[in-house]
Amino acid sequence: MKRFVTAGAVVMLVAFAAGSASAEAAWRMGVKGGLALSDFGGSDVEEDIGNRIAFVGGMYAQADVSDRFGIRLEALYHMKGASEDSAGVAATVKLDYLEFPVLVVGQVP
Repeated sequence: MKRFVTAGAVVMLVAFAAGSASAEAAWRMGVKGGLALSDFGGSDVEEDIGNRIAFVGGMYAQADVSDRFGIRLEALYHMKGASEDSAGVAATVKLDYLEFPVLVVGQVP
């Protein structure tokens, strides 16, 4: 697990360093966090399965290419899963992910 966190930090630092070398893009970094609500769904799920409320958080680096357009790189630790209590048997599925989304950011005047 430490390997993945270190790899995510290295990716963010490389992205920040690459952006600092560019005179056109203004880079900014930050930390984000919050609650994640997840469950299982789809046609193969036979019953209602309970939600899992968990933590999601990480850091981001955003390059503002122009006044109204930018690109954001994120490294997030995201906890997902579901729970079920049926016929006297309780089951919980807990899944932890490292996600690296790349987002296009736009601003409306």
